Amino acid sequence: MRLGKRLYSLVMFLVVSVLGGLLIAGLVVPAAGMSAEVSKSTAAAMDAVPSELVEVPLAQKSKVLLADGSTLVNFYDENRQYVTLDKIAPIMQKAQIAIEDHRFYEHGAMDLQGTLRALVSTVRGNTQGASTLTQQYVKMSLISAAQAKGDSDGVQKAQENTITRKIQELRYAIALEKQLTKDQILERYLNIAYYGDGAYGVEAAALNYFGVHASKLTLPQAALLAGMVRNPVGTNPRTSGLALVAKQRRNDVLDRMAQKDVGVITAQEAASREGHRTRPGQAQEQAAWVREQRVSVHLRLRETHDARVQQPGRHRRRPRERPVPRRPDDSHDHRPEGAAQDREGDSQLPRPA
Repeated sequence: MRLGKRLYSLVMFLVVSVLGGLLIAGLVVPAAGMSAEVSKSTAAAMDAVPSELVEVPLAQKSKVLLADGSTLVNFYDENRQYVTLDKIAPIMQKAQIAIEDHRFYEHGAMDLQGTLRALVSTVRGNTQGASTLTQQYVKMSLISAAQAKGDSDGVQKAQENTITRKIQELRYAIALEKQLTKDQILERYLNIAYYGDGAYGVEAAALNYFGVHASKLTLPQAALLAGMVRNPVGTNPRTSGLALVAKQRRNDVLDRMAQKDVGVITAQEAASREGHRTRPGQAQEQAAWVREQRVSVHLRLRETHDARVQQPGRHRRRPRERPVPRRPDDSHDHRPEGAAQDREGDSQLPRPA
């Protein structure tokens, strides 16, 4: 069984590597020597995919504000606060790149060196992914777009472990690398990634787990978050029984950051692993209601009610006017205008004696 999986991984890496090289060289038709069937299926897969990735706006938290500008309530479908790269701690950026794609700034849409390294590691029994950070972002974007449309089939297709899906993902990544800078891609990645416990994007994750903004993350905190992207459910420190798993994953990130081929921190810094303690879990109020409402846009609603000052009588029921008594021999109505008839809704109230 394991041998079969290794052989499949080997074939997958070889095919994707060859096709990736051809794509990067600007070739669409496979090189001579490949079978006609492979050529046709590859060309068909490439022609079926648009050359540019259509990015949909990311869902963010919505706010209802009081008249004084303070927040009355937040509601959301995805707990996310988009922040620009300059508002994300540099150590967080380095941690994410180190564990997912340490040569991110050195290669294009596909890392042939990383692919070969992952191939060798997989054959030896230690399965590793070879997707670049850009390719990962493409996959996340496709999943997010499908979820926004309620397309469960689209979500499943975006995660299929097939050669066709890898080719499509690579084509999008190549186009994206031509449109955006590396910093822009990294910014989008850190804002779309899911960090578990209902936190989408690094800003929401930093606030959720540590109570600080992404710009204030420390090294141990950044390493913990960076390590969660690959398996946010299985490494959630808030889940009972997974605290040690999350801690070990954080340590793996720290060790990776200190390795010679990465070298963004020292071995001494990696050995100092305190400061990762998370805040107590937060109840996800409104989550069920929001799912029913399918809130997927960023809103800012302003309530005119001022919690500090309320005009007297503004929200009180206006008292019913008392009728002016009539003499028995009066043939004219001397009551003020508007008091001659009971107002609608008061007809069941007793008249004064």
